[in-house]
Amino acid sequence: MAQRSRATTDALLAPDVPTDTSETERLRAERDHRRHMFDQLATQFPDAGIVADGEGRLTHWNREQERFAGIDALGRPVHEATGTENKAGTLAETVARTGEAVRESDVRTIPQPDGKAAHCRAGGAGVTRRLPRFRTRAPAGGFRGSRPV
Repeated sequence: MAQRSRATTDALLAPDVPTDTSETERLRAERDHRRHMFDQLATQFPDAGIVADGEGRLTHWNREQERFAGIDALGRPVHEATGTENKAGTLAETVARTGEAVRESDVRTIPQPDGKAAHCRAGGAGVTRRLPRFRTRAPAGGFRGSRPV
């Protein structure tokens, strides 16, 4: 039973690449497959979630986040979309700077388009991409989620 379960997991984690594929094509297929898996995770995450790139722009703003915030902010700077323009730094910036996961203990109040307020606690984790040839790490942005309280 464990072998079958492991084989199923392997099939989901690796792209379907023919054995006669060149190393470059195989690496591209793996990159594209992992990017697709990440996009799928960010989109289908069950809580409100956003992803920012290294410049602080939103690359993912899932449905729960759109429902929670009442806006679609894809492509906008994080601080504009999250109302943190006058703060010292956004959660995403803190994660990018420190490289560590952050879970805020304070409750945030977020104004809604209808004038009401929503409340949540936020957390975030950095996402890095490995550069296989040099075996180093490069920043690739971060994932931030929030859960209404």
